Amino acid sequence: MVTFFASANEVNCTRSPDSTDELLHCKTTLKSYPRPVHFFIPAKLSDTPQIFVHFHGHNLEGYDHFNPLYGNYGQYLLNSHANAIVVVPESLGKCTTYDTFFANKDNSAQFFSELENHLAGKVVALSGHSGAYRVLNRLMGYVNAKAFLQDVKALGMFDAAYGATPEINKWVHAHAEDNILFFMAYVTGDKATTEDGALLLKKDFKQISEEKVQFVKVSGFDSESLLDQHFMTLKRGGLEAFFFKASSL
Repeated sequence: MVTFFASANEVNCTRSPDSTDELLHCKTTLKSYPRPVHFFIPAKLSDTPQIFVHFHGHNLEGYDHFNPLYGNYGQYLLNSHANAIVVVPESLGKCTTYDTFFANKDNSAQFFSELENHLAGKVVALSGHSGAYRVLNRLMGYVNAKAFLQDVKALGMFDAAYGATPEINKWVHAHAEDNILFFMAYVTGDKATTEDGALLLKKDFKQISEEKVQFVKVSGFDSESLLDQHFMTLKRGGLEAFFFKASSL
């Protein structure tokens, strides 16, 4: 914790109003990234924390990714009891910043290197909601090429099976005998938008142990809109559970 606070002071990490005695939520701008980055840090943290990096989905009018109704990252982390720091970089538009910034391998390497240096830990888990599937697939390409992020053991996708993810598929198959976790939560029913994509992934991974590849169906209420159910996937689909499982690998 002391290591983090020293680093946070160096990068002028601003304490957010929703911080509590149990959890610090602060926001800053890193040298390596063009948009604000959020940090969620439990008060009870050992000297060598794990780092979980989460990417939000498209920015849509009326929906705030950090609204505690569905984006309560700090509480999910506390409930998981993981010895970890959750990092959520912001993106403009429809994940536009993610798509452009992380398309550059050097930019990506510098970002994750800066995170690990400031937090004195290793990035072991990546997760994303909705349109963030593209940046997750891009990053897993760097992992597959052994460029960096070689400590990643867990990957979580939340209503995010909107398109092909060849690098993610490749990573899962390549590590099918290793201690990894692929976690997919998706909305089902008449308001589903990614169910078909999730089922294709499930079919592709059918020969892999269910302990390593986990699919969670999420349902909502008839009174909710399609977007309401989509944004509630982090809460109902188990981002908290993903944090717990990732920390146990």
